[in-house]
Amino acid sequence: GISTFVGALNAAAISGTTGTFSGNMQMTGSNPEFEMNAGGPRFRVPAANTLTLHKGGGLGSTSEETIRITSSGDVGINKTPTQNDMPGVTPRLHVLGISTVGQFNTVARFESGTTDGNDTGAAVVINQTNDRGLVIQGGRGGDADGVHHANSGLGRFSIINNSGTFHKFMEAWGQNGQYIENISLFTGNEVENLRIASDGVITGRG
Repeated sequence: GISTFVGALNAAAISGTTGTFSGNMQMTGSNPEFEMNAGGPRFRVPAANTLTLHKGGGLGSTSEETIRITSSGDVGINKTPTQNDMPGVTPRLHVLGISTVGQFNTVARFESGTTDGNDTGAAVVINQTNDRGLVIQGGRGGDADGVHHANSGLGRFSIINNSGTFHKFMEAWGQNGQYIENISLFTGNEVENLRIASDGVITGRG
């Protein structure tokens, strides 16, 4: 069944230190809220089919909003999802970072989650539903190719073809944990056609 409460629900309405509900619980009202501790984090419904998470501010307040899920399913972190400043549709995920003039602050981080080791990293895929698209990989490269150093930073861009396999077209290697060792461009079946070494020497095929 559904437990329905109209108005405020406080500790006096529930016996014991832990409230246990079987079935569903429904909160009525134009902007229902659920607050954890006085002035603590809150879940709020500011509009129809919209959910916001606040880090404080107190019941009834619209301040301290950190996450919003709109009625369209779009998610905003420290920002209501919008595309007002660029063409296209509203993004599914819109993140507002820390604003510091003269500095490029980290807005998102994707970590591999594995133990430290060569040829290990994380990837971000941007593609269409039938696989084709772009994959960006970054992490720690290794010396398995007999050319590069172990413990080297590695950044790689690859095209995803219609069978779901990756074909790299650009790669950059760090120099044994520092600087840039080389930047390479690939075509065909990952054939290196151009390399710029750390000393500026350019090597190409043909």
